[in-house]
Amino acid sequence: MKKSRFLSMVALFAALLIPFSSYAKPQRTQQGTLTSWFTLLQPMFAQIRLVQQFGQPTVSMRIKLVYAYTSEKKYVDPALRKDIPSLGLYDFNSYKLLKKSTHQIEYKRNLQVKVNDRYTIELSPQAFNKRQSKIAIRATFLRRRPTTRQKNRYVSYATTLFRLQNGGKVALMGPFHKEGRAMLILHAAHQP
Repeated sequence: MKKSRFLSMVALFAALLIPFSSYAKPQRTQQGTLTSWFTLLQPMFAQIRLVQQFGQPTVSMRIKLVYAYTSEKKYVDPALRKDIPSLGLYDFNSYKLLKKSTHQIEYKRNLQVKVNDRYTIELSPQAFNKRQSKIAIRATFLRRRPTTRQKNRYVSYATTLFRLQNGGKVALMGPFHKEGRAMLILHAAHQP
């Protein structure tokens, strides 16, 4: 443990000294060409170019917006048959699929899912834990302000941060919608 910490400190010290050492001045190599500290750090710049070329890691999100309500006759939309175990936790007996979408979103970016004219749910993947294979996602529930003259049209009334198993699914209770509630079924998978 101490040896690795020492080596990391030596590497940091060397990285800070290289631009100010004699390597910063152009030097003649055995081939007779000039070199500088920039050419010594080319592998680092190559990694930066690879990240720019292939992009940042993303999260693939499949979102289902569901209208959940209670009625005399039980009804489950055929597109929601696989999601019944997730929906069984709530006290509703009827579920209707309102909207279904798939998105690729980078970490620390926001995705807004419009529930109706008054409510919006904002999803933002925060981080991916490789060891536990879990994705941290922040869900912010937004309500539209009564007047549109204000700078920010939406105000946050609830925020939650949850960790979802990579490739896992979660059902979130949303705002009121018609005679029931809007629910969000989120399936998320890390894409390196």
